[in-house]
Order: sequence, then C-alpha cells, then structure tokens
Amino acid sequence: MGDSIPGLTKLAGGFAVCLIGLLGFATVAAASSYVPGQTFGTEGSGDGQLQGPYGVDVDPLGNVYVADSGNHRILAFDSAGQMLFEFGEAGTGDDQFDNPIGIALAADGSLWVSDPGLDRLQHFEESGTSVTTAGLGGDPLVNPISITIDSQGQLLVPEAGAGRVQRFDSNGIALASLGAPGTGDGQFGIPSGVAVDPSGNIHVADAEHHRIQTFSSAGEFSSSLGSIGTGPIQFKNPVGLAFDSDSDLFVADTGNQRVQQISPAGSQVAELSLPSGGGGSAPAPWAIAAGPLDSMYVSYPAANLVQQWVLKRDLTLSRAGSGTGTVTSSPANLNCSSSCAGVFDNGRPVTLTARPAAGSTFAGWSGACSGAGTCQLAMNDDTAVTATFILAVDPKPTVDEPTVDKPTVDKPTAPKARITGKPGKKTKSRKARFRFKSNTAGSKFLCRIDRKKFVSCKSPRTYRKLKPGKHTFRVKAKAAGLTGTATAYTWTIKKKTKK
Repeated sequence: MGDSIPGLTKLAGGFAVCLIGLLGFATVAAASSYVPGQTFGTEGSGDGQLQGPYGVDVDPLGNVYVADSGNHRILAFDSAGQMLFEFGEAGTGDDQFDNPIGIALAADGSLWVSDPGLDRLQHFEESGTSVTTAGLGGDPLVNPISITIDSQGQLLVPEAGAGRVQRFDSNGIALASLGAPGTGDGQFGIPSGVAVDPSGNIHVADAEHHRIQTFSSAGEFSSSLGSIGTGPIQFKNPVGLAFDSDSDLFVADTGNQRVQQISPAGSQVAELSLPSGGGGSAPAPWAIAAGPLDSMYVSYPAANLVQQWVLKRDLTLSRAGSGTGTVTSSPANLNCSSSCAGVFDNGRPVTLTARPAAGSTFAGWSGACSGAGTCQLAMNDDTAVTATFILAVDPKPTVDEPTVDKPTVDKPTAPKARITGKPGKKTKSRKARFRFKSNTAGSKFLCRIDRKKFVSCKSPRTYRKLKPGKHTFRVKAKAAGLTGTATAYTWTIKKKTKK
C-alpha cells in the first residue's frame, strides 16, 4: 500500500483501528457558503466527552449519534450539544465493542454500529438494547469501517480488509457484495466510505487509491473521480461521503485535512476545514452525515469532537424609486436605508418589512417578492429582492422643470425551474425520479413526460414502468400569476440484455 489511510494500520490479517498518531495536518481555507455551527463533545471519557470519535449520523430533529471509538461506546446528543444517552462498553459480548467506528440510523430510529475490532455489525433499538449481530457467519466481515443505509433500508458496509462493499438487508442478512480487491475499475484498495445519491447510485471512497467510484443501484461500475493530490477534485485518503439536497457530494478528504464539496458535474464548489489551534494545523475529518436544512456534521477524531457546518444563504436587497425608507428583517440581520446584503441560515424563513420615511410611500416589492405587504422568504437559495419607495407628494414644478419623472417599479419576472436531481443519460432503470426547484419562493410546478400534457406536480416527481427508448421530462414554475418557460431533460432507457 502506498500512503496509509489515517487511523488504520495494515496487519497480517487485514486492518486494525489505530487511535494514536492519526496524521499530520495542513491548513486549508474554509468555504464561504458553510460556517461552523454547534460543536459536539470534548476530549475525555465522562458524560458527553469523546475519545477518537469516528462514525456520525443525524436524525430529522438534529439529534447527533456518535461512535466514540476510544471509549468503546455510542453517545447521542441533542441539537444544542447536550448529551441524551450513551450505551456500550469494552468487550466481546452483546452491547460491547472493540473500537466501534461506523454508525447509521435506520428509518425506524434503530441504530447499526460497525465494529472492525470484532469484525461485526450490531443492531440496537433506539434505547440501546441489542437486536441483531451480523457478519459472524457465512461470508464474514473483515474490518467493516462504516455503514450507509439506502432508501430501501439495505445496509452498505465497506470492508477495509477485504476490498469490497457488502450489502445486507434490514435484518442483517447478507445479500451480495460490490467490488473486489485491485486497482482497476470497480475494484478497491481500502473501501472506506459509501453514500447513495438521490437517484440511487452508489458512491464508494477508496482511501488507498485516492478516488471515488460510482456504481448503479444494481452494482454496475459507472465512473471514477479523483486522483492523489492537493488540488480541487484530488484526494489523499478520502473516507466519509454524504450528499445534500442538490446532489452535491461532500468528501472527507482526510489526508488533506479538508472536506470537499463537489457539484453533480464533478467540479469543486467549496472546501471546509476547521481552523488550526494551539500552534498546530487544521484537524482531519473522517465521517460526514447530512442533517436538517442541508447542515453537514463532520467527525474529527484527533480533535475529539463532531462539528456541525451550517449552510448560509445570501440575501441581496436593492432600493429603487424617488422616495426613501428603511427595510428590516426578522431574524434581525438587515436594517437598510439603501442597498445592502445579509447572510441567513439555509431554509430558515425570513420576513422583510418596509417602512417609508416621512414624505414617502412604499410602492412594493419586486424580485423574489411582490405586493406591498411584508416579504416572506424561504431562503432555500441565494435570493435578491428590490424595495421601491416613491415620494408621497409630487414636488411643485418649476419653469425649467415643468414635469416630474414618474417613479418606475421593476416588473416581476417569470419564475425559472431548475432540475436538481435526475436519472443518468443512459440507464436500464424503467423508473425515473426528478427533483426540481424554482428561483422564486412559493412557486408551484407543472410537469410533463414526453408528449403528455403538463399537470400540476411537486418535487420529487417519479415515473414508473417507462418503456425503453428516449424520454424527455419538462418542468415549469408558476408564481405571482406568471409561468416560466419549461426546463427539459432527455435521457435514454436501454433495453435489458438477456443473459
């Protein structure tokens, strides 16, 4: 093996967790779209303390679950960072661990934990009571270092010591494996992290070969991304993977002490890294979990903490017209008498209120809002709004200036729909799911498949039992009495070949 994966040491029988000498650090600039939010844990072995936290997952309420590897236990925190409960201890029996490292939350609230020290998975009720042990019989696990659960409830478990990803059903029964040891397409050195995108494609990080490989939901190799290096879309020992609601891929680029955000087109959007502390350098990330409102939760084993990264959206306010006035926001990030901008949490509602100055009146909003009342914004994207104030009484004309220019109000523009999730250009699946959004808050949508009529729809929109051949999906956005032009996507369903 070339560069060794941080946190793992190659042994005769495979790989073992190593909590000492995790790696050296390098300073990386933080992204502008994400900022550090809540921190979970401090170094130690007491309540709410962590010693080498690796795996992390988040429930819909923002509660955070952590595989506290060095303390051989699982901890749960609420969204404010207060410990809710813990369970587990060192040992080989039920409810015991030998450096647990992966964790995944099922839809029913139960937890799966990967334990590479014991080459097994354990399944726990929400209360922490053991339900199932997997990987001890049949085709045994060899150093399972993470767990991902797909939309069907199936488990995807990368095995660092076997060069493959095993798939289990929701009861822990082995179904099939993905990949094999090697350097070619669809092969792995050390498969370390798995994520499933909104279309069901499986993405696997290979820490030894410094790349991310993509497979269809059936396990067929599709593509490979990355190479060793420190530049954009280059990796050194990538581990954790996660997707946001826009299908951007987040990669724990562990050896480069950063998280890379990568667009569906394969270009780098941003980098996230914690600041250096105590004269050292930025700590290295390990696992990533996507939480509510597209927040990302990243474990930093050497720093003994889990960090929430909060997505921020830009709100730009412009002022128009001959009058004057002030615009304020709730939450109180804006208080403007001229054009200005503010930053708000993604998905958090924002209300703008316009107050005309003496001698002026508020004529109305344009851009993301309309009308003359308060402006309600969802802040699911960067947003621009214009407030127009006009003089309440026209000034008296003079001999040289017999007329007064009439104030103008920006006309609202038709909303534009954007497709954010779609099937591949060529696929064998007869099912197609599309996700889409509008650049205008409060928009409704019209969808059309092939030559059928446009009908009202919501994101996501799923079509089933489609025939092989070429298909085209179109979507329009409607808002404020205006309907935008259709955005289209064409793909081909290939006939399945008979074996």
